[in-house]
Amino acid sequence: MCKSYFLYENTQDFLKTYDFTDMEPFTMIIKDKIGLYELRWDAVYRYIEILDPESLHVWSSCTLYDDPIIEKRKKLVKQLYEKEIGDIASRMKKIHLTGNIGDPENDFVMRRSDRVATISHSYVKITEDSGVINIENLIRTSEEEEVFTLRD
Repeated sequence: MCKSYFLYENTQDFLKTYDFTDMEPFTMIIKDKIGLYELRWDAVYRYIEILDPESLHVWSSCTLYDDPIIEKRKKLVKQLYEKEIGDIASRMKKIHLTGNIGDPENDFVMRRSDRVATISHSYVKITEDSGVINIENLIRTSEEEEVFTLRD
């Protein structure tokens, strides 16, 4: 589905017309030259929110965390963000890899027995007309980066 986004002329066409039928629930964040969008699909309805690109936004999986934990994680990210030094990407990476709420099943690098665990960390850094996606594999301790150009 993410790759299908690039087949559309613009973000608005994708958001309004893509058929998500038979897809599991998800949240997709889209940044283009016009704006920043949150697309949520609950397996029945699509919800589109226009976001402030200058604000800090925090998401947690609604299928992995209940509302009180999501709020606790969001609050902790915002607290840690204010304390960290450096560019946004390095601050967020450090928070994601070292921040915890004191519960391994709900920490940012999470482990739930042998069933579910955080296996990677990724971020996208957007500039005026381009971006970079960085993916760090926490199991293989490898990292890769890809630069891309934003379209209108």
